[in-house]
Parts: sequence; structure tokens; C-alpha cells
Amino acid sequence: MHHDIFLGQWVCLIEKVSNRDTKAFIVTPSGKKYYGLFQIPSRWCREGKKGGECNITCESLLDDDIRNDIACALNIFLREGFKYWTQWEIRCKNDNHISKEIYKCPDLMSHKLSPERS
Repeated sequence: MHHDIFLGQWVCLIEKVSNRDTKAFIVTPSGKKYYGLFQIPSRWCREGKKGGECNITCESLLDDDIRNDIACALNIFLREGFKYWTQWEIRCKNDNHISKEIYKCPDLMSHKLSPERS
């Protein structure tokens, strides 16, 4: 997957599953719990102490330090792909709008520009 599209897919995912809220927490009627920016299910973490398939606390997925969230989301992605997140399948899979628009951001534009020639 081209890196522009790849980044756009991650941005779309966090937009759709958590609305970019690092503190997003959902408990479903069946009791399943989802944590943080990527809405990572409790199978990947453990409440109160490190554990789960990402060996992290679930609470650490709810703070503003997203390094462990990203590491766990990448772990999920490497095993399952984006299809692991149902909302990605429904709302992002065939939507390249964010992928096309993301590089209009000023911070990313400088990476797309070629160096000036003298």
C-alpha cells in the first residue's frame, strides 16, 4: 500500500472509531470494552496491570501518550490488517478522500516539495 494511502487509512480509522479522542471508552451491551484512539478491544490489554496480546494496561490506552496505542494498533494491523476494525471496513476501506486531502496539511506539504535549485 502506498504510504500516502496508508497514512490516510489510519487517519480515517481514528476519525471514525474515536473521533480523535484519546479518552474514548465504549462498553457494548454484551460487555465488550474498547479503549482509546484506535478503540482497541480488551483482548489486547489488561485492566489494572500489563497483559493481553499487546502486553499493556487498558488504562494506558486512554491517556494522551499515544505511543503504546500506536504500537498496539500496528500489532493488530500486522496480524489482521485494517479489516480487524469493522468501522474501517464500513467507512474507510473505499474512501480515499482523506488520503487525498491529508497532504494538503502544512506540516506534510514540506515533505512533498522538491528542494529549490540555485
